[in-house]
Amino acid sequence: MTVEPGADGLVALAADRDIEETLAELFARPEALRVTPFRYEIRRHPGRDPGCRVGAADFLRPFRDRFGHALVVFDRYGCGDPGPREDIEARVEHELRQSGWEDRGRAVVIDPELEAWVWSDSPAVLSALGWTQGHQALRSWLAAEQLWDPGSAKPDDPKAAMLRCLQKTRRRRSARIFGQIAAGTSLRGCRDPAFRKIRTVLREWYPASS
Repeated sequence: MTVEPGADGLVALAADRDIEETLAELFARPEALRVTPFRYEIRRHPGRDPGCRVGAADFLRPFRDRFGHALVVFDRYGCGDPGPREDIEARVEHELRQSGWEDRGRAVVIDPELEAWVWSDSPAVLSALGWTQGHQALRSWLAAEQLWDPGSAKPDDPKAAMLRCLQKTRRRRSARIFGQIAAGTSLRGCRDPAFRKIRTVLREWYPASS
């Protein structure tokens, strides 16, 4: 398949507005990602997580000759496949290859869901959640609410913990919260496998100039 000259940009398919906002803020930080700035376009699948899992190849087929790369990002929880994230990603990537993207498409499944990325020690998290008492106080309060095991790095149910915190601070849940966290959090210490895959793929496709 021939790609139009100059079509080296990225089309990203997100399952929802939350992921769309997160990706937009991440892509706007090429220095933090240690990549060369790149052209991108983000689309949302109307079928959300299940739609991305079973319909990404069809949705992205019209973009093959206008973009050099395709990235599909969705949550494992709610996508309709209880299997390991690596297996789900492999199947979506196989379908992308079969639809003409060849080796230019990747899938990233967030396990269990995007809210897992919220829970870092960044001040941006506290600001976005409206919490004013510090990280240790937040962890202690969530532990008292039985939403955070003190021996765990993150809440067992990241989404429930986030919603309870927003209820406490009387802040409305919105996609912008995820964007604020993605824009203001250091990317160096993130150990989440899905985030690390996104960063690795972007460095492969758009390596930083030496």
